Amino acid sequence: MQVATHLRDRIHSGELRPGDPLPSDRDLSEQWKISRVTAQKALVYLAAEDLIERRVGVGSFVKRPAPGEPAADESSPPRRVFLGYAFDGASSSHVIAASMAPATSSAAVAFGVEEGTPLFARRTVVLGVSGPVALVTTWCRETDADTIPELAKRTPLPVPIQDLIAVDGPAGRQVRETTDARGATPAEAAGLNIPPATPVLTGHLVHTSREGATVVFIEHVTTNTVTISYALARNASPPART
Repeated sequence: MQVATHLRDRIHSGELRPGDPLPSDRDLSEQWKISRVTAQKALVYLAAEDLIERRVGVGSFVKRPAPGEPAADESSPPRRVFLGYAFDGASSSHVIAASMAPATSSAAVAFGVEEGTPLFARRTVVLGVSGPVALVTTWCRETDADTIPELAKRTPLPVPIQDLIAVDGPAGRQVRETTDARGATPAEAAGLNIPPATPVLTGHLVHTSREGATVVFIEHVTTNTVTISYALARNASPPART
């Protein structure tokens, strides 16, 4: 998202200092010739990255460090949001596949279909300063993929896929998350450039509609060199962890 990138760069460069106000979503909409919804999502992204704070009825401001919290400096690991997750220690992400694929056992359970049933999958590798730190696969139904052409492009999405597939809005969605630790499979080890069976953290994130239907299913595998957390919009319910 160009607006978020532009504002993020101004904050990191020091052009925008802690406490400085940001343009309103109305101003951003007019300046960038975009909808107010898109402008609002840019501000939500920056808030999820902990770069700004949004004050209801007042506006958005570059966030000040909490009392006793040191100001961020160049030695601090970068915190970037990809695919709805916040990664500490990551710098970029690349889509390595975006097409129909046989559902894994986990994806099949999430969508209530048989293993191997064709679903749409976007596979992304998240990179840190020394190489891959996470593999993320985002699944959705073919019918949703057909109506959103951006999904088939191997380029970053302007917003997380669960926001493109708008069902009930953020407040109407439910999120369930499960995590586990195990040894990396040969394929995961190859993708992360680590020896097979190296301990990794795995996670499954299920977005469902208010009626309980699965909208998006996300699988991620991360190394122990990166900290990952779910970057949720302020008006959505936090994920239920198991």
